[in-house]
Amino acid sequence: MMNHNQYPYSDEIYRLPIVVTERDIQIEKEYMVFYDDDYWERYNKLKLKEYDDIHNDSLSDRDNDCNGN
Repeated sequence: MMNHNQYPYSDEIYRLPIVVTERDIQIEKEYMVFYDDDYWERYNKLKLKEYDDIHNDSLSDRDNDCNGN
C-alpha cells in the first residue's frame, strides 16, 4: 500500500477511464488470428531448438577444454 501522505496522487491512475475503440478490437482480432495456437507451438519449438543448440555448444566447448583439446 502506498503512503498517501508521501504520494497523494499515487492511485490517480485507477480513477482514469479506459477507452477501447472499435479499431482496438479489430486489431486485437487480427493479432488473435495471427498468433494462434499453431504459431505458438512453432515458436516454442524454434526457441527450444535454439536453446538446445546453445546449450549443446557450451557443453561441447567445456568437454573440449576438459580433454585438453
